[in-house]
Amino acid sequence: HIDSKYNTPGAIDNASGIVVLLELMAALKNINFEYEIQFVPFNGEEYYEVSGELKYLEFLNENLQNIKLVVNLDGLGYNKSRTSVSLYNFEMPEKNKISQIIDRFENINLGEEWYAGDHSIFAFQKIKAAAFTAFDTNSEVLNITHTQQDTIANINIELLIETAEFVKELLTVL
Repeated sequence: HIDSKYNTPGAIDNASGIVVLLELMAALKNINFEYEIQFVPFNGEEYYEVSGELKYLEFLNENLQNIKLVVNLDGLGYNKSRTSVSLYNFEMPEKNKISQIIDRFENINLGEEWYAGDHSIFAFQKIKAAAFTAFDTNSEVLNITHTQQDTIANINIELLIETAEFVKELLTVL
């Protein structure tokens, strides 16, 4: 997920997600996977009708390609939080594997489902999705994003690196 609100620094939402994405890309560059991994940035959460996501789904359908997993990186690294991952359309055996991965990471936890993000259109299509964020319904981070206070001073770089390592493990196991 890429976005920022006009006239705000956008460190948490969502320069931090871009940092995790770049770290993940570097970590994956020498790994061979059974499936092709595509890195596709979206910002449909901020725009009416999620046009980019719909065009991407149309492109995949026209080219007879299926999505095995969508990963959304949105609002990460807040220095007073952990990274939460919410899961959509996974079967219990896969959830158990993911729980085992979570147990190996100090600052990653299983979070509540949330549908106000770019992963939602895919989840509604019954595509597996994993959404990563620092947000929760009681979090003060919601009062920082989209304001002038959304600065790098609020970011825990080590948490971003740990999140990238977790996503790498998730992709490797799944």
